[in-house]
Amino acid sequence: NALVNELLQENLYSAEKVDEALERLRLNHFPRYQALALRLAFDEDSPMELESWRKDQSHRIFHSFLNRLKAAGYETAFEEKEDSLTLIVNFRPETPVLASSSVRDLFDAVRKNFQEFSFQYDIAVSNETTRFRLPDAGRQILEIQRLMRLFGSHGNVLSYDDLGIYKIFLTSDNLGHLSDFIPQKFQDFAGTYPDLAN
Repeated sequence: NALVNELLQENLYSAEKVDEALERLRLNHFPRYQALALRLAFDEDSPMELESWRKDQSHRIFHSFLNRLKAAGYETAFEEKEDSLTLIVNFRPETPVLASSSVRDLFDAVRKNFQEFSFQYDIAVSNETTRFRLPDAGRQILEIQRLMRLFGSHGNVLSYDDLGIYKIFLTSDNLGHLSDFIPQKFQDFAGTYPDLAN
């Protein structure tokens, strides 16, 4: 649903428009929100040449994950693309915030249902926010995804709080300077033995 991206990207400029969008998405019941972004990567043994197969498997995985979130007490609205799912989560005051560990547990349960083929995933989880601060959550998941791409490995579930000191580089748009803080010996080792460096 395009409204999800509009809410996360500051495309709705008034409180009234935000409220209208959340009402249309049926995400206006509770005061607490988070944003998540899930990206899948199918492994070599998957029939990559079959684009329709990949889309179907992605769709099945995404909806299994969404069903688990709903069963755990989280209302969701989402935008689904071929290999990615962006969602806004709305939840009750007594429902726990989605931490990276709880999201990993939910997704690991999903993954057990799809053992007939190999795939990797990355999940970005924003901090808790309010309806009028959803663009902050959208920025957080984008920054997490940028950092995940920089490190290049899959199987990550990171919340914005997990980033720690890396937030300094993200907010100042100096992500490219991270390599300045990694000793050359480690960079050489990682280049020669990428499997061991991850």
